[in-house]
Amino acid sequence: MSPVFRLAAFAFTSGLLLAQAPAPRAQMAFNPGGHLSLSLEAGDYDLVPGTENRVLVSWTGDEEGRAKAWIQGTASDARLVVEGTPHQHFHARIEVPVRCDLRVRLTAGDLSVGPIEGSKDIAIRAGDLRVAVPHPEQYGRVHASVWAGDIHARPFEGERSGLFRSFERRGPGSYALRLSTWAGDITLEP
Repeated sequence: MSPVFRLAAFAFTSGLLLAQAPAPRAQMAFNPGGHLSLSLEAGDYDLVPGTENRVLVSWTGDEEGRAKAWIQGTASDARLVVEGTPHQHFHARIEVPVRCDLRVRLTAGDLSVGPIEGSKDIAIRAGDLRVAVPHPEQYGRVHASVWAGDIHARPFEGERSGLFRSFERRGPGSYALRLSTWAGDITLEP
């Protein structure tokens, strides 16, 4: 294959990948160790530690362009709202500092929370919740509950299944972990 052809193919492929990458929809400078409250309408969300001290929201699957995101507050105490999401195929990525306290309310959908250090208070009406807990010793109080579903708490050596189930654990750490869903599964992963 000629070098010119390879260069043209690389440029074309790179252009396609860049065109498919979701554009930022909202962002705000945010300090590590701050408190972030998230109010999320239905969809699938990945909440991940970012590489910068900011909150950054981007998404795909909103062909109608109805979804909106806004952030208000200070760099230490802020609220993020995502609303107007479509009924299917909506997927958002939210980057936050690697260390911050989170309060999340999701109407319906799946939420995956990466290895973010801090207290977490997360409630989902219907959907599955996955939370990375690489350092279980950082948590003092752990509480997970489901109305209907399963709780898999491998870092804390706990399993529950069925209706109206909960799991509690006390540890030496200073962070709190409070998780709940009406219908769905809660999975804590190392």
